[in-house]
Amino acid sequence: MEIDTGKVVRPHVLTVTGHYDLSEGIDGREFSLSCPGVSLGDCVAYVPCDVADCPVRTDPRWDGGGDAHGVEHTVVDGEWMVPTGECYYLTLGVDGMPDAASYLRAPGTTRGLDAGEYEVLPEYEGDGDFRYVLVPADA
Repeated sequence: MEIDTGKVVRPHVLTVTGHYDLSEGIDGREFSLSCPGVSLGDCVAYVPCDVADCPVRTDPRWDGGGDAHGVEHTVVDGEWMVPTGECYYLTLGVDGMPDAASYLRAPGTTRGLDAGEYEVLPEYEGDGDFRYVLVPADA
């Protein structure tokens, strides 16, 4: 079973803080992301299994499905991996997140996001890249 690690079913919350004034060329905004709760097939982070004698890792002909040593393994980007229970997007930290505050626009305007909380969907673009998309307020 191949899954898309960037598949996100539920919106995450982007919190924007700081001052933004395009007329003065000032962008002192910062942002943080919060997760509504990790679930498999949603935004869970996967890592390679680190069990030394794991048959999924050591047997190239493994065909016993994804369950080994009591843990469900899943093929992610062609490699057997195990879920961490953590949100993929939160594990990236600030340096690994795109600067959503700089390219998202306030609804109905051409200006950037003001300080506040916004529902966003991380949209997977492949090869580990993603961007955020605003969830419309009436959604």
